[in-house]
Formats: sequence, C-alpha cells, structure tokens
Amino acid sequence: MKYERHRNCLKTGDIILCKNPKWIGRQITSLDDGAYYTHSLVVFWQSGRLFTFDSTETGVHPELASIKMKQYSDFCVVRPQKNETEISSALEKLFQYSEKGIKYDFAQILKIAIYQKTGINIFKKNNPTRDICSELAWYYTQYFPLPCYAKERLTRPFFTPNDFIRYADENDTTILFNNFL
Repeated sequence: MKYERHRNCLKTGDIILCKNPKWIGRQITSLDDGAYYTHSLVVFWQSGRLFTFDSTETGVHPELASIKMKQYSDFCVVRPQKNETEISSALEKLFQYSEKGIKYDFAQILKIAIYQKTGINIFKKNNPTRDICSELAWYYTQYFPLPCYAKERLTRPFFTPNDFIRYADENDTTILFNNFL
C-alpha cells in the first residue's frame, strides 16, 4: 500500500489529498470536473504515531492515520513551505477549532453540486458550526497564511481537495507523490 511505503516521509503539517474509490468518492469526482482527489486531511506526528485532522460525518476530529488511510486507493502530499514554529502554531489553532464541536456540512456538498451543475451561487457566509474536509484543510492554510490559497485568488465560492493542486505555487508548497500533475 502506498501509505505504508511513504508514511515515514510525511511531516507534521502536511496536507494529504486522497482518492476514495467508493460511491461517495465518485460523486465528488463528478462534482469537481472529474478531478482525481476526493478528500483532504492535515497530518501531525504525536508519540511516534501519525494522526490526521479531518472533517467527516462525525465532525472535525483527529484520528489515527494508519486507520484512516486504509479507505483510500491513492494520495499525494501538499507540503506547506513554512517553518516548524509556523506549522505548530497553525496546528494549535486547528486543535482549538476542532474543540468547538464542529459538525460535517452536508448542505455544503449540495450547494457545490448546485453551483457546479447550474452556475447558481447559493453560498452565503460560511456556517461557523459546520465544515467539510477541504474547507478544514483550507482554513489551516489561512493560519500561516499561504498566499497561493488566499481567498482573493479563488475563482469559485468553495474549496475542494483538488484546489490544493489547482492553486498550488512552488514558492508556497511542495507536492509529493502525485502522479497526476
């Protein structure tokens, strides 16, 4: 498995873009112009174990990467070009954010579908008590911030896992293990 081969190359603060081969992954692919990656996570090391920060149907939470990564058929890494202090500070903010009881935003997926199929923008101000995986990882990039992911650069009113590739800039990030660039 790719994860097992590359696990030790992952660093605290990396953003992992994952390919989910199941039904939900195929639906996300169809909503995101056929894009390859369907999920995004932020990883961190603690006591020799790799964990992910994620937003799933159970809400925003950390989880063991060795368990989480089993459900994905492929992944790549987006590594922010930030120092250890900046990464640590951003992760602390992510921990604080996750402690607020943030739930998964199922309505956001529907809004993305409507926008992608019709062009109608029904996005309003983000719900501070709801989130999806790509927005959680995007918020993390705003804690530095990473200029390539600045809100002003985005061309759509939402952020998907593949937007980490679309908007990447080699001055801000390094992309590893991606066979689809």
